[in-house]
Amino acid sequence: MTGDQSEDFSFENFYEKLQEIVEQLEQGGLSLSESLELYETGVHLATQCKELLTQAEDRIDELIKEG
Repeated sequence: MTGDQSEDFSFENFYEKLQEIVEQLEQGGLSLSESLELYETGVHLATQCKELLTQAEDRIDELIKEG
């Protein structure tokens, strides 16, 4: 995986996309189908963010134990 590709899968990238989805949903004006699709994508992104945060917390715990 290249640097560009790994950056696409960063916490910051997922979080930014999630924020964009929230803004779109809050603005309204979307069809039910569009809203559901965005919501589904948002749930996926939120799950990815949570997994990355958990990994970071686990790594910090490991460093503290080693330290």
